[in-house]
Amino acid sequence: MADLFEHVSAAATLAARGGSTLKGLRAALRAISQLHEHRLKNDSKQHELIAAAVHENWAVALSYVDRIQGLVRAIIADGQASGELRPGSPMAMTCCLLEAMDGYLNPSRINAATVRPAFDEMMDFCAGALRHAPWGQSLAADLDPKAVAQG
Repeated sequence: MADLFEHVSAAATLAARGGSTLKGLRAALRAISQLHEHRLKNDSKQHELIAAAVHENWAVALSYVDRIQGLVRAIIADGQASGELRPGSPMAMTCCLLEAMDGYLNPSRINAATVRPAFDEMMDFCAGALRHAPWGQSLAADLDPKAVAQG
């Protein structure tokens, strides 16, 4: 089990290298999603075991989750330092992103019958929430263009 989780963690870490912060996040999360989906299609018994480990909070699964959270948190913090991502708590932003993407990343939630947006659609939504808005532009202005005009 530890080797399986290590393989996923290493693939995500490798995928995150290079490019912009958001490209790195997308690549890391896509690597995780694809590995779990591949396992579901090609070795359902192994997928069920990993899903059980995650669902039942086995120590090896908790360690894996900590590594993924640490990877994502570091990517987000780097993106904030570069100005690509909006300011805020990297931990809170990590938790929000991983919660939103849970249906693609959590082996216990990945199954062929799940109806959900495509990975890229969900990741685009999340990237929009993480992206740094130009100075002076607020979410309220995005939601209500009249607020900008009134000023």
